[in-house]
Amino acid sequence: FTVFLCDLPRIDQQAIEQLEQYARDGGGVAFFVGDQWAIAAHNAGLFRNGEGLFPLALERDDLLPIDELNPAPDVQMVEDLHPAFRELTQGANPLIHAIHIERYLRAGTNWQTAPNHDQLRVVAKLRNGQPLIVEQAFGQGRVMACTTTFSPYWNDLALNATVVLAL
Repeated sequence: FTVFLCDLPRIDQQAIEQLEQYARDGGGVAFFVGDQWAIAAHNAGLFRNGEGLFPLALERDDLLPIDELNPAPDVQMVEDLHPAFRELTQGANPLIHAIHIERYLRAGTNWQTAPNHDQLRVVAKLRNGQPLIVEQAFGQGRVMACTTTFSPYWNDLALNATVVLAL
């Protein structure tokens, strides 16, 4: 089973400890951030310099500007055969290319040199190279984080019925 946490403004220490134990014991935890996400508090409580449940530190919200000179899809899968996204990435015209991202939370400038980077797996990135979906093991479990929201005000993930296939 996977626990989905979407755009939390705050999460108390007891809940963090329970989620960490759940993951250590083999459970899955998935995060979607958003405009309510308290970046500094979550970096301190959930990321904890690579020791916590959240896989990477976040820096600030940012726009993914439209690039008319480079019509690349907004979402680029790093691993086309990741089991959670297999249905969206197969075929001559992958459904993942139909997803549009307008806003996201930018990873910290040193995310590639963070202490946990060797355990971090980028599953999907934005066309500007920023991580969109990252995954890491936590104990016996897995944690996945998406640097945009699941609500339709930063992207069209929730409006795209094909995303339900991945979830």
